[in-house]
Amino acid sequence: MFEKLGRLMPKRLVQQGTARHVQDAMVLTATEAAISRLLDVKIEGLHAVSFRGGVIKVTCPNSPLAAAVRLHEPEIIASVAKETGRRDLRAIRTSGG
Repeated sequence: MFEKLGRLMPKRLVQQGTARHVQDAMVLTATEAAISRLLDVKIEGLHAVSFRGGVIKVTCPNSPLAAAVRLHEPEIIASVAKETGRRDLRAIRTSGG
């Protein structure tokens, strides 16, 4: 009659769509970390803001940084895929600057 909480919670999170939101947030966090690591600097104003349809959207504070992100796109995607286990990452789109 009663299910253990350990089995009930994952089902409920999937039903509510919360699990997908958590996975997407992990992609965004991993993207920011990968960019900082690859460019060897922590950049104020750089934010991974959305992930939909395999595309990560990143806002950049200036055009040279946006160009650097586009230049390193394959390495960033590979790093994020390795860290998160996601296979559906296709592209990074930049805006701002």
